[in-house]
Amino acid sequence: MNIPQIKPIANKLPIVHLVRHGRIPNYETDQPLTAEGRQEALAVGRGLAGHIRPGETISFFSSPTRRTRQTAALLRDGLNEAILQKNVSVTINPITAVDDGLQNLQFYLGEFSYDPIHPLFEVARWRLQQTPSPQNQACATFHTEFWSSPDPMDYWLTHPSEAAESPEAVARRIHAYLAKRLTNAAKNNNPRREFCVRNICARSICVAHSANLRAFLKMIFGSDPGEPPFCGMVTVNDGQVYYQEKAGGF
Repeated sequence: MNIPQIKPIANKLPIVHLVRHGRIPNYETDQPLTAEGRQEALAVGRGLAGHIRPGETISFFSSPTRRTRQTAALLRDGLNEAILQKNVSVTINPITAVDDGLQNLQFYLGEFSYDPIHPLFEVARWRLQQTPSPQNQACATFHTEFWSSPDPMDYWLTHPSEAAESPEAVARRIHAYLAKRLTNAAKNNNPRREFCVRNICARSICVAHSANLRAFLKMIFGSDPGEPPFCGMVTVNDGQVYYQEKAGGF
């Protein structure tokens, strides 16, 4: 079971964690987490409690998919459980805010955009058969090669196509979203809240997708770090991005 290692944060500035959703059985549809995935998300939430300081406010955000919303809820449950055992005074927002800014990379099919799941592969082939066109052929080819690749996200990162949102666009979107979370946390910080140390940090936990993490990390570090583990975590604090043993400027 993978539990992300989080760099200890000594300052009181806002912190954002970008987390991949938990383990799922496949991408045939927007699947719920497996039993192992649920336990893993709970364990990561419990582990996060060791990094929480008294007076923090912790908020949860997720993309619209079922797998990310479920992961966020389980991370919050695990964190709540561990915080109660530690008897630390913090504020944990009970609601996960769903935000399109965290949505997965989008596949394009005509005028519509979709979360990439296997059924779209069949839809693309059907559209090609019903309405042959260069655009539909390009879409069907991209979907075929994406899903047949041993690492579909690597294929997406290295094969730009009009059939999908570009890695650069996803990276910029996630960068802007994380910047917004940091800015909003700083604005909403309330130094007069009971039990709070002045300017104690707010922490945002944002659950998204492998594509989001890989495109963003490639922009930060200049190379693709490879597939992040389920519930893998990126931390942004004080102008720095931390992932595994790497650090880079935000």
